Parts: sequence; C-alpha cells; structure tokens
Amino acid sequence: MNGIVDIEAVKAALRKNLKESRQHVGIRTLDVAFFLGMSPSAYSYYESGRSIPTLDNLLKLGALYNKGIDELLGWQDIVLTNKAYNRYNAEHLHAMERAHEYELLYKEKLNNITNEPLREWIEDELEDLTANQVQQLRLLWEILKLKEQENKN
Repeated sequence: MNGIVDIEAVKAALRKNLKESRQHVGIRTLDVAFFLGMSPSAYSYYESGRSIPTLDNLLKLGALYNKGIDELLGWQDIVLTNKAYNRYNAEHLHAMERAHEYELLYKEKLNNITNEPLREWIEDELEDLTANQVQQLRLLWEILKLKEQENKN
C-alpha cells in the first residue's frame, strides 16, 4: 500500500493503545513486564514513548490484549489512503510548479532592471527572504504604487 506514515503519530498511538489496553484488562505494568520478561522500568518506557517494543514483544502484547499489531500501532488511523496520498502529491507538485513560475518571473523582471547597482542590491537583499516577508514586501510595494498614482492625480 502506498502511503505516508507519520512515525511520531504511530509512536503516540502505540503509547496510548498500550496503556489503554493494559488498563482495560486491569493489570499492572509490573504484570505486563513480567509477562514480557523485562523490568517494569523497561516496560514503562513503552507506555511513555521513550522506546518502542521489538516485533517479538509486539506479538506478545497483541496476544495478551487480544489485538493485532496494526491495532496496537493505530495503523488504520495513521496511514493516509492512496487517494489522500495522491492528493497530497498533486498539491505538492502544484506548489512546486507555482514556485518555479514565480522564480522565472522574478528572474525575468530582475534582468529587465537596467540600473546595475539597484539590481545587485535587490539580488542581495531578497535572496534570503521568507515567503511571508516576500508577501509583506509585495503588499508594501502595491501601497507605494497606489500612493504614487494618487499623487499624480
């Protein structure tokens, strides 16, 4: 299955499911640790998310709680469907295409500036701007153009 897996979300789901499953069955962390053949502190790392169980321990936990590994991992809630994955890819590709178009437009406009010192200053100053800063700069520029137009009228 194609999809995107958010590892942190899987770890969070596993933490939650292990603790809820243990509480639902009504046993202590000490009991689960004994069942797995590990120290209680080592098992508590599973429920706190500081470590993840081995495949062997996942199988044992699944058997203990009568759940599949995918259920313990919260897999059905984590993996995006193929449709969502394709939509994500399409949106990402579209954003990249738009960014490339803006870059070409920017370079074309920059090359049309005949004042060499101004062009060099613009290249240096605008190189490291964030998208938010670029948007703010565009708005400021539009305001300046409107004020200049008002002054002419």
